[in-house]
Amino acid sequence: MRAEQHPLFPLVVVADCWLQRLVIWSPWQMDLIKTVALLFMVADHLSLLNGLNNEWLRLAGRGAFPLFGLVWAMNLAKHPRIRQASLNQLWIWAVVAQGGWSLAGLRPDEGNILFAFAVAGQALWLIQQRGPDARPLSLMLILAWLPFSGASFGFPGVMMLLLPVASLCRPDARRARGLPVRWPSRW
Repeated sequence: MRAEQHPLFPLVVVADCWLQRLVIWSPWQMDLIKTVALLFMVADHLSLLNGLNNEWLRLAGRGAFPLFGLVWAMNLAKHPRIRQASLNQLWIWAVVAQGGWSLAGLRPDEGNILFAFAVAGQALWLIQQRGPDARPLSLMLILAWLPFSGASFGFPGVMMLLLPVASLCRPDARRARGLPVRWPSRW
């Protein structure tokens, strides 16, 4: 059965149009999301540094990464060409932040969250520059990061960064954005 013949197809089209309107945000809305994510992250870190280890602040802090990842993916959808110069700056900030990470008493052998963005961005850059033949090299980069990624969500964290970018930056992104809605109809 073709997708257009499925009885739920009109519902999927309506849901897809609704989702399309949700993913077009103004710069002000994106800044608001980044600010909320930053506040969540700072509250979580201050809680940990002061020995409070508050469960609610910890949960809020865990919500910062997906919010930053979503904004990152949306920015890449608007400007899909990743520049190595921007990645170099991200790598430098990740190294600088790692110093503060270590001074705060956190494990220096576990990378901070900026490394997750740098690794994901570098993997995407390799594929953009060298095409599909660079996928094994990108995968090796991600696998090399995994032993150091325990504090930054590990492999699921990198995938959480890569999958929205892959969905939003495809040439047929309009069709790709509706895939999560259509997947259940294919089973």
